[in-house]
Amino acid sequence: MSIGTFFKNLFGSATVKSIETFALTETQKAVAALAKSAIGQNIAADIAALTSSSLTGPEKFEQVVSTTLPMLANMLSASGRQTALSEVEDIGRALVQTIFNDTKSTKAASIAMLISLIESNDMLTNAAVKAARPRSRAYKMFDERGLHLHVAPSGRAT
Repeated sequence: MSIGTFFKNLFGSATVKSIETFALTETQKAVAALAKSAIGQNIAADIAALTSSSLTGPEKFEQVVSTTLPMLANMLSASGRQTALSEVEDIGRALVQTIFNDTKSTKAASIAMLISLIESNDMLTNAAVKAARPRSRAYKMFDERGLHLHVAPSGRAT
């Protein structure tokens, strides 16, 4: 069974289908689906709990990864696939980094916005504006001329 089929079965085809509309790798699809799952919520809570910790950034990352890998292996076990922690390590690390970038990193959000501006060769269309969905943090959508749409966590677009 491919990883795509596995995650379609695990999370439902609607979640995976919306993710597949972009040119993502199988790993990116898995990370995107997991980020929206209960595991993703646990990771976000772990990250938030460590915010005021005296640990360094890499120590915090490793601590969250060390709790994430058993969760991933247990999820796969519950689905009938025995998996060693080493086999899910890359996805676990990518998942923790993605959730951190989405919830705590202002630098990552700023860089992502710049990349989207650089890579954008299209006008900001009515369809794109209507398709804009709220995220945990406010974000901007840009077109080729710098026109932008600000989307707030409440869903309000201005």
